[in-house]
Amino acid sequence: MIDFSSGAILIDIVTTPNLSASGGPRVRPYRHVFLTENGKDITQLAVTKVKWPRILQILYNEIKEAEAEKVEIELSAEILSQYI
Repeated sequence: MIDFSSGAILIDIVTTPNLSASGGPRVRPYRHVFLTENGKDITQLAVTKVKWPRILQILYNEIKEAEAEKVEIELSAEILSQYI
């Protein structure tokens, strides 16, 4: 989890292929986040939905379901505040 109060600066988010052996060999996307805290050293973190806060996972799944059904959803600040 990224501590946003740390003062770290986001440099880039990169997606690379990763070979997975579970369920048979297949290639899946693997995301990396690159951060710096001092402008000189770079830290790399893996990004997976499993590490997202629960509310972000719920909202992401709702959006993906709406996309699949081609349904328009409303995500106003008022609606989002119910989850926070």
